Amino acid sequence: MARITGTSSSAVMKVSLDGGTPVTLASGLSAPGHIAVDASSVYFTTSGAVMKMPLQGGTPTTLAFIDESETDGLAVNATGVYRIQIGGVWKVPLGGGTSTMIASRRDGHGAIAVLGTSVFWLDNPLQIID
Repeated sequence: MARITGTSSSAVMKVSLDGGTPVTLASGLSAPGHIAVDASSVYFTTSGAVMKMPLQGGTPTTLAFIDESETDGLAVNATGVYRIQIGGVWKVPLGGGTSTMIASRRDGHGAIAVLGTSVFWLDNPLQIID
């Protein structure tokens, strides 16, 4: 089975809600995979890390090192960046640090969202059909 990976031209982009010319916020990234934003920053995963940078772009900083191959989604609130992956829901502090599991989950694919004091996710186990 072939594996698709990003290229050295992988980038984080933005454009006005009304459309227009896309703006590159960061480029030359190693396989960016998931993205979330808050009022001041863009958060995204790469092949091995959760990254953060200002909304206007600039040099991304590493918040935590992760196994990106298993990450399904990313969400952010005022205290942390949350990601869902096979086996668990993880939190990284906004200022960076250790990624800690806050809930276990079944294997499979899912999505994640944060609202108020709760984290929500889809727990969609994989089904193997012979």
